Amino acid sequence: MILRLLSKFIENSPKSVLILGPRQAGKSTLIKSLNPQLTINLMKEVTYLDFAANPARLEEALLAEKPKTVLIDEIQRLPSLLNTIQVIIDDDPSAPKFFLTGSSARKLKRGSANLLPGRLFTYRLGALCSKELGYEMNSDCLTYGSLPEVYLEKDPSIKEKMLSSYTGTYLKEEIQAEALTKNIEGFARFLFIVASESGRFLDLTKLAHQAKVDRSSAVRWFEILEDTLIIHRIEA
Repeated sequence: MILRLLSKFIENSPKSVLILGPRQAGKSTLIKSLNPQLTINLMKEVTYLDFAANPARLEEALLAEKPKTVLIDEIQRLPSLLNTIQVIIDDDPSAPKFFLTGSSARKLKRGSANLLPGRLFTYRLGALCSKELGYEMNSDCLTYGSLPEVYLEKDPSIKEKMLSSYTGTYLKEEIQAEALTKNIEGFARFLFIVASESGRFLDLTKLAHQAKVDRSSAVRWFEILEDTLIIHRIEA
């Protein structure tokens, strides 16, 4: 496993932690390397339905297990759970340290999520960076990016299939399922145009022209890409 730079900050954090990042950036792998005593994966439909149907389920699990560290994966699926976590942290001096992961800031915003100001530290985890790879990034990183699973795969054809599947899942589950746009074909074109312009000066008029969509759509779609953690805007 490749050591992530965030590991030492999270492991030594005096407070609970929320890690935001795109899918397959390695959030769960990072936290699991710290051996949390209780893991709740909300991506599992059975687990999600269990916790969604019973607001007291988390407190019951903590009472039964008495863990010192708790991982709750994909917290954006059930933002209301953050209110319960706040009460637990505020009312119990011996409350466990929570490690929370999320892959959609948009879903947290839409759910009016309580991000526990002052009670947890928020970090962002992206793809592997040059320092994490010992400053030995090769041309494959420029061609295929550096999501951990893609980077570690040696076969170029499999890398391409993984990225194609990643894009298809993103368009289906994050964009189409959430009804963020009716023009999914235009959004798909825009997504690939934005990817090709990575690292350059942002010109939304140019992006809209290349994707053959109007500028107002380009502005809105760019914000969606930011909210779903696919891109990160670097201000001047």
